[in-house]
Amino acid sequence: MDEYPFVSIVIVNFNGESFIEKCLQSVLQTDYPNFEVILLDNASKDRSVEIINKKFKKNPKLKAIFCDKNHGFALGNNLGVSYINGPSKYVAFLSNDVEVEPNWLYELMKVASPDSSIGAVQSKVLLLRNRRLIDSAGHFLDFVGYTYQRGENEVDRGQYDDDDGLDIFYAYGAAFMVSMDAIRQVLSSGFLFDPDYFCYHEDADLGWRIRLLGYRIVYAPKSVVYHYKGAASMRHGIPPFVVFHHTKNRVNSLIKNYNLTNLVKYLYPSLLIEISRAIITMRLEPSHSIATLKALMWVGKNFKKTWRKRGLVQKRLRKVSDKEITKHLFGPQLFYNFRKFKRYSSSFIGS
Repeated sequence: MDEYPFVSIVIVNFNGESFIEKCLQSVLQTDYPNFEVILLDNASKDRSVEIINKKFKKNPKLKAIFCDKNHGFALGNNLGVSYINGPSKYVAFLSNDVEVEPNWLYELMKVASPDSSIGAVQSKVLLLRNRRLIDSAGHFLDFVGYTYQRGENEVDRGQYDDDDGLDIFYAYGAAFMVSMDAIRQVLSSGFLFDPDYFCYHEDADLGWRIRLLGYRIVYAPKSVVYHYKGAASMRHGIPPFVVFHHTKNRVNSLIKNYNLTNLVKYLYPSLLIEISRAIITMRLEPSHSIATLKALMWVGKNFKKTWRKRGLVQKRLRKVSDKEITKHLFGPQLFYNFRKFKRYSSSFIGS
């Protein structure tokens, strides 16, 4: 790589006092010459703001924005991007509960920069609580929109380390980078991350729209990031609001991004799965069942709005056919999702 394109690193924080200090320490020590860090705090109620001001306020690479309300992860990242006013060629997005290896950004750039067809690239994400275990070696969707994390909970023996530039369906929101050219084109549909998603599945939806533009999304195994995973929402099990947002956002992504033929083909079984799951799990997790049904009601109530978004996505972004898109989708990952169902004792499938 002959040059070092400027990168803006966006981190959204909400009540992350347990993680934000080590996160920022590791990111600000990144071994790459041209970057800035934009930290957007979503009106944290803990000691996050105090830690940021006390430990990092004087660092010239850090731009900290403190909001007066919680905008969520999706809109929070959009706001973070809006504060970029420099010569950024790429934007990297990190969760607030990650720590990075010093060369993580350089390794992302080694994969992305030489190939203008690459719109986004994901790091290898290991678990912060056990750095020998894989969180994600690339993220995928099946045909009804459930997520699949390649390598999840496997011991990292280097089994995915020869996959430089391997196509994945979308880049995991914990640690990925997008070209500014792709961002500008995605914004022509009216938004980067869909602000109605608030949190969860927004990375999958963004990746789908990047692919509609004809860009590739790839994996960079030498870029290593450690992720606590679920720090913001799942310390005491999965709360109903996670189920709610996962369900509504997954269904909305199908509505916006499929062509009409595939939408008709896959939306019905997707809704049938959600309704069946809500009924079956009513006794085991009634709050989760209710959250699923509320999510489907939200989809129905907001269908016209989502359909208008679909019109913008299909008109302004689609440059490739669904035949090209679906090459990167999986068949239904029923066994994988059943294992996750048992592990979390929850009523949602996917990550």
